[in-house]
Amino acid sequence: MKDLEKYEIYFKHRKALMKFIKKIFNLNTGYFIEKLTYDYENKYYIGYMICKGYVIFGIPGYDVIKDGYCCDFSALTKRLEKYNIKL
Repeated sequence: MKDLEKYEIYFKHRKALMKFIKKIFNLNTGYFIEKLTYDYENKYYIGYMICKGYVIFGIPGYDVIKDGYCCDFSALTKRLEKYNIKL
């Protein structure tokens, strides 16, 4: 009986540890849109970028996807359709 209890405790802790590791190393938290301002010929404009989120060591971050920068909302919707991204 003691060996069985030891294995149950081991698997319980192992399951909790794996859950914690998956939480701090989540490499795909989904896509989102980030607004940015840019300067074009000394005038400021608002643009958009399509980002893919992740979490490493509990710190959230994001990468901009290829061709993810858009200067207006209509271009943004076309890019979302092109890459089949649902928000």
